[in-house]
Order: sequence, then C-alpha cells, then structure tokens
Amino acid sequence: MKKALQIFGAIVKAFQRYHLLLVLAGLLIISVIFYGLHDRGMIIAYVATAIIMAEIVYRWRKITYFLWLAVGAFVSSIFLSFLHEVVVIPLVRLLLGGGGLNSFGVRIFHDFVSLWVLFPGIMGIITGLLGMLILAIFKGVGLISGNRSRNLT
Repeated sequence: MKKALQIFGAIVKAFQRYHLLLVLAGLLIISVIFYGLHDRGMIIAYVATAIIMAEIVYRWRKITYFLWLAVGAFVSSIFLSFLHEVVVIPLVRLLLGGGGLNSFGVRIFHDFVSLWVLFPGIMGIITGLLGMLILAIFKGVGLISGNRSRNLT
C-alpha cells in the first residue's frame, strides 16, 4: 500500500511539474475538432475546459480569487453578448445591409462569442463558485477545530 501511494504521489508530482494535464486538455480539444460539437463532443469540450481552469487555479488559496473568477466570467459573458447583439449586429446591418450578416468576419465573431459564453464563461462561473464553497468549508473546519495555522483564507 505504501509503495502504491508513493507511485501515485510521483505521478501527481509529474503531472504538476510538466503540466501534463494541459497536454491532455490539448488532446481533448483536438479530438473535439475532429469529432465536432455534438453530444459527446460537448462533454469532451467541457472536460477540456475544466482541466484548463483547474490548471489555472490549483494554487489559489483565497476565496476572493474565486469570487473574482466567477464574477469576471459572468460579466465577460454578459458584456460579449451585449456587444454582439446591441453593437456589432446593428452596426453591420447599418453599414453593409442585411447581406453583411452572412459575411465571414461576422460569423467568426458570432462563433467566438458563442463558444466563449458556452465554455470558459460557464466553467469560470462553476469553478469560481465551487472554489469559494470548498475554501469556505476548509476555513470553517479550520476555525472549528482551532487550528488557525492551517487556515486557507
């Protein structure tokens, strides 16, 4: 059992040191590109986004960092949606007419906004809320047991 724990610890340390989770996320993203954003592709894309978020936040130890992540993801999703619907689409309609909405640039911008809201926006909110919840539980357990040196926030 002790040998298995040492091997597991070595594997975890290798993943952290060489960022192998980012390599795994990259492979998942490539598989989504070939598979498409259908049923299983959506799940694979969410897993890849969750892995990237976990790599970004794995050293965070303050609740406020996760709060800012959740608020930032929410505000950026709302802002990009506002920019898309209220600014870009009417401006393209005004300058280029109805046919301009089918242009390549507008489709790229629409896809970018849609994918941003769908993946980093939602996963940022979820990661922020879960991080706040987990750290609040750790803080509560640390305060209840009287061990203030292990207080994470």
